[in-house]
Formats: sequence, structure tokens, C-alpha cells
Amino acid sequence: MTQLLLIVNPVDYFTKVMPATAYQRPDGSWVRDILPLPTDVVQSAWVDPGKAILGLGRRYIMALGTGKGGRIEYSDEYKFLEDERTYLIKLYGTGRPMDNTSFLVLDIQNLVPAVPDVHITNDPLSVAGDVAVTNDPLSVLPVFDARLTSLKIGSLTLSPTFNKSVMVYTATTTDASNTITAVAKDGEAEIEILVNGDPHTNGTAATWDRDENTVEITVTSGTESETYTVTVTKS
Repeated sequence: MTQLLLIVNPVDYFTKVMPATAYQRPDGSWVRDILPLPTDVVQSAWVDPGKAILGLGRRYIMALGTGKGGRIEYSDEYKFLEDERTYLIKLYGTGRPMDNTSFLVLDIQNLVPAVPDVHITNDPLSVAGDVAVTNDPLSVLPVFDARLTSLKIGSLTLSPTFNKSVMVYTATTTDASNTITAVAKDGEAEIEILVNGDPHTNGTAATWDRDENTVEITVTSGTESETYTVTVTKS
């Protein structure tokens, strides 16, 4: 997604934008500039207070240049007054959006922090406005992650490059066997490996048949399960 620019006056940033886009994590630490889209917040004294500029930085053209010929000019007029020679070179610059829809001028005079309405309850039948709060412990639902942090088959190159959220790969080999090593993101997850339908022990070498071999790595974490498939072609 294209990165956005939000340009604001420094005073507005510290009094309006930062308070409205800051968030405190459960561990007490703070994060700031939390916006719904990828956005770089830039402070500029050239933006009027109460205003902000939002736009696509890649859609802005800026050009700089020196004076004609790029010569450094000098003058001795101040020499007798200041006992020095004055040098001058001019730098010219200009910039503008590529079209009239790339940037917007926003009115942020009335910008205030968004305070979330949080209801804490252990009553599954309660709704906002009818919240039951007791001294009973709250039910904490576990978070399961059935993905791998790494997958290696000897020194073979996986295509595409391994990504814990990508489930299908290919590889080629001329070796008779290669060691399959899979590491789960959840240290308590179970890993089951099948090579051409037969169970295989994680961290040991698999022997390949000629042509295509199917490696299936199934990761189970709680109620979650994911299966990675690698087609290994032996020539």
C-alpha cells in the first residue's frame, strides 16, 4: 500500500495529533502515530495551526537548482567594513502535486483524542449498557498459532522463499536424501511430517524417490492447525 504523508504544525502535533493517535499497551508502554493506514507524520512550521495536509508523497514533484552556470559570486564591498569577502550562490526550488487529488488540506481545529468505550464483564449475555461486573475471575481465551518460524530441507532452496504465512513450496535436488527441519512458532505445538504419505521424524534425513516427492508438515497448536506442502523434485 502506498505510504501517506500527514504534515502538521509542531504545536498541533503535540497538542492534537499525538494525543489523538497515541495508545498505551497492556504492559504500560506507549505507541504513537497509530493511524488506520500506513502514514508518516511530518512536523512543519510552514503549516498553519489548525490545518493539516494529507497526501501521497510519491505524487509530489520537487526540483532544486542553482543559479545560472552554478557560479559562486563574490563581492568586496564589505571588505573594508568587515575585513572579509562575501560569497553568494543562489539555490532555486519549486514543488507541486502531480494532480489536484493527491493532497487534501484538513481542518483539525476540533481534533480530540478518541476514547474507546471498554466494557469488562464475565457475563456472556451482557451487552453495552447492561454490563454485569462481579468478583468472579474473567475467562481468558488462549491464542493459538499453528505456523512455523523456519522450514529447512537440507541446503535446498525453497521457492518461494520461506514465509510462515505461505503454505506451498517447491524445491529441486540431486541428493539421495536431505534432512527436514521444521520449527514451530508456538514452542508447545505438535509437528507431524509425512514424506510421500509415510510418517517422518522431524530433524532426520528423508530419502527421495526419483522425480516428484511430496512433503507435508502439519502444525497443531490447540484448536488451530496448518499444513505446509513442499514438492521436492529429484533429478
